[in-house]
Amino acid sequence: MDDFEILNLMIQSTAKVELVDSGSSKPKVVLAEADLYAVTILGMPDRENVTIVKGDAFEAPKQIFNGKNGECKQADFIIVARLDQRRKYVIYIEMKASSKTSKEWEIIQQLQGTQCFFTYFQAVGKVFWQTKNFLNGYQPRFVSFRNIGLPKQPIHKENLIHDCPERMWKINCAKSIQFNQLIGK
Repeated sequence: MDDFEILNLMIQSTAKVELVDSGSSKPKVVLAEADLYAVTILGMPDRENVTIVKGDAFEAPKQIFNGKNGECKQADFIIVARLDQRRKYVIYIEMKASSKTSKEWEIIQQLQGTQCFFTYFQAVGKVFWQTKNFLNGYQPRFVSFRNIGLPKQPIHKENLIHDCPERMWKINCAKSIQFNQLIGK
């Protein structure tokens, strides 16, 4: 079975965000945080090559972990996407209404916690779906949307690839962005 077939069977629909038609050839997705603010990602891959999971739908295992080092924190969304067999991405997204809502180290912990959650997906697929290469080879990307809803500013991207939580791409004020920008194209 394909990674996305397994993911879509494994994860409940209430924990996923569905793509919507955009009026162009590529679908879009609207990532919303409790009806407070939202970001639209345009130019998404085809439906059969993408799964978007609500990161905070996974209840933190507070009955096991103390949480003193952030191990119970999670980011808002995980986008698992495949453009082709070589170009596969997992994008971890945290959204903040303001840049003052959380300290950067807290956002890093949220992204790290969700990265662990993705590793759990992999383990479940490998063990319970007996697929030894499940979700292997996906390039990580880490993004923090901040100041959502404020007057729009141009999106600037440093030349660094945002492939670890400490080098997350901090995007200010964006209401919409292209998928290819999120993966660093």
